[in-house]
Amino acid sequence: MAEQETLKLPPLLKFPPRTIQSQLPPEEWEACLEIWISSVQLRLGLSEDQLSKSAPQTTTIPFLLSYFPNHTPTASVASGNRESRLHKDCYLLLKKLLLTPTVQVQAETYFELLVGGSSAYTPLIAWKKVLKLVWTSQKQARKAIESAKIALAISSEPRSQTIWLQKISTLTKSLPETATVTVASADYVDTVTDLFNTGIPTLARAVTENIFYSFIALLENKHITILTDNIYHMKSEADRLRKSKPESPTLLSSLLCITSFLRHFSSNSGVATHKQSLVDQLDSYRRDTLHLHPLPAKQRRKKGKQRASNDDGMHMHTAAQISQTQELFPDLSTGYILKALDYYSNNVEQVIGALLEPASLPQDLQDQNVLDHERHHEVNRPDLAPRSTPPLLPERKGVFDNDEFDRLEIEEKQIWRGKRDQATTGPTTGDEHAKSKAAIMSALAAFDSDDDERDDTYDVADVGGAVDNTVDTDERRQPDTDAHEATLFKAWKENPELFARDSKTRASNIRQQLKRETGMGDEQIEGWAIMLNKDKKMQDRLQDKHLSARAFGGQQHALKATRWQVSASTENSENETGPERSNDDRRMGQAGIRGHRSFGRGKGRGGGSTSGLPDDAATQAARRRKEQGRGRGGANNRRDARAKKVGRGMGPLPSG
Repeated sequence: MAEQETLKLPPLLKFPPRTIQSQLPPEEWEACLEIWISSVQLRLGLSEDQLSKSAPQTTTIPFLLSYFPNHTPTASVASGNRESRLHKDCYLLLKKLLLTPTVQVQAETYFELLVGGSSAYTPLIAWKKVLKLVWTSQKQARKAIESAKIALAISSEPRSQTIWLQKISTLTKSLPETATVTVASADYVDTVTDLFNTGIPTLARAVTENIFYSFIALLENKHITILTDNIYHMKSEADRLRKSKPESPTLLSSLLCITSFLRHFSSNSGVATHKQSLVDQLDSYRRDTLHLHPLPAKQRRKKGKQRASNDDGMHMHTAAQISQTQELFPDLSTGYILKALDYYSNNVEQVIGALLEPASLPQDLQDQNVLDHERHHEVNRPDLAPRSTPPLLPERKGVFDNDEFDRLEIEEKQIWRGKRDQATTGPTTGDEHAKSKAAIMSALAAFDSDDDERDDTYDVADVGGAVDNTVDTDERRQPDTDAHEATLFKAWKENPELFARDSKTRASNIRQQLKRETGMGDEQIEGWAIMLNKDKKMQDRLQDKHLSARAFGGQQHALKATRWQVSASTENSENETGPERSNDDRRMGQAGIRGHRSFGRGKGRGGGSTSGLPDDAATQAARRRKEQGRGRGGANNRRDARAKKVGRGMGPLPSG
């Protein structure tokens, strides 16, 4: 009964190539798809016994083998049309054939079914699960891979060898367990090494791709021992070949320089802990052989802002990129390579990397049958009409024309490159030594070892008592800068460089004359100039005071501050003495005399202070006012007053 049913199955014609599909009218193509869908669904309804008996005898397997390379890639993502339905039904039929143990086909045919399904259903996660189930349950899968390995070894034509290598690589990407059969022994590595050494670009690329996917599969399955044995074997063969042909690329150099295997190998946890020495050896070998596999420099993407041209011919750089890509992929057309270069922004490295992994290509580049279209360009003939001679360009002239460099008369010792080495030794001539010694002695003479900071131990704010600050107890001579202010300011206006702080200026005659006129030292003169440079208002004041040629005409150039500072009450106005006036002057910008500071003296209303004499009426009044303020937010008032004082003291420095 089953045999009679197999005879009644409608035949499945082979799926036509894409060139024939494009020539059929849409109505006829839709009718053909409907017939194929009906026939495939009829076979899906058969039992396992009926399918095992009918599949080898009918056109079921030949139809599947013709469908996989010729189907439309968009059928796997499009939904609702007949092509997507046929694509899904073929997947279910292939799954049923592979998982039915009673279906007996030849090993080569079984291998073709595995490879065809892997090329057509790579994006499907379920397909990889099906392959793993086939690998664990069906013994035919291992036999099929062994047959492909033998077919590669006995093949003699480079094109046939390339096709077998590509098929094994396609299956290895979907089924990593394939590598445990192919590269498990050293004979397979020797075979592909001999194929690589033939020097055929397409065959070498196929070998590199196959070894890359096989070694990555061993890493995924944690077969580190098998992988390292093969790497050591390849390393020994590469070293042997390098002795006879040092400038010839090897399979190991191609694997390390073109692919990303070393990055995957070094980042693996099992390799990083136990095989770090091998990783270092491979990295060193990659650096030594990187020049044997040159990659083009990365070009910046043009923004289309160049000058417009009527010549739309292919640029020399683009032609070089196409030629370089076709050396590795001679079966690809120029139109397809141009399309890939345009998608990857003219980056040849990314194009080659994507072509080595076809699964990563976008949908626009899945179809590699892109025909070349000849582009006819109009040749722009040059205009040979006579024209007048244009004027000569102006000659460039500079201040260094006809100098020693221009005449090539410069001595070699006067030329150096980079920074010139400065001598760290002292002066060489007697004059320079005398000037340096005079500057040192002048600095030492101006230094006073007894000059220290003022002792503020007995200040009013610290001891809490009244101290008479009207008596100057400092017997040291104070510099009278005001007496020589006009002389210093006039010298500063005439020559500011006279106040420089270097030994040469200090030893000059002009500086010595200024010191004799003012009786001041170098540090005092230089300090006065520094303060003057920082104070713009002081410069204006000295300008009007000493160098103004106009007489007083009633103009008031400086206004005294009108804000409240310190004033004595009417009942104690007589307490306002000389030191307080001196303090007022200090607040207006005048420097006070050293030793006449009046810290802590009473300046409030009544002139008293809480730290004065107990019998003083002003002190008693100040203490009463302090107690009265405590009940009316005195703490807040003191906090605000302190903030104002800090703001005045820490304000920005005057400009100039």
